[in-house]
Amino acid sequence: MNTQLKPTLGTLHLWGIAVGLVISGEYFGWSYGWGVAGTLGFLVTSFMVATMYTCFIFSFTELTQRFPMPAAPLPTVAARLAKQAD
Repeated sequence: MNTQLKPTLGTLHLWGIAVGLVISGEYFGWSYGWGVAGTLGFLVTSFMVATMYTCFIFSFTELTQRFPMPAAPLPTVAARLAKQAD
């Protein structure tokens, strides 16, 4: 059984996704947030969101390291719950 992941996105694909995210954020959410909260309020809110996102990424990374193979959280959890039930 081959458990290695194959890279499917190249540098150009990732760049395109990043540019799309920036453009959609620039013209959808940023303008409204700046207008309602002001510069300082929006800066504080952006810092809080960035902190929460960073904590989420670190937590998610720790969680993914707990599973022995990709896409296997359900069998792993079921096996551990079965061991606890005994």
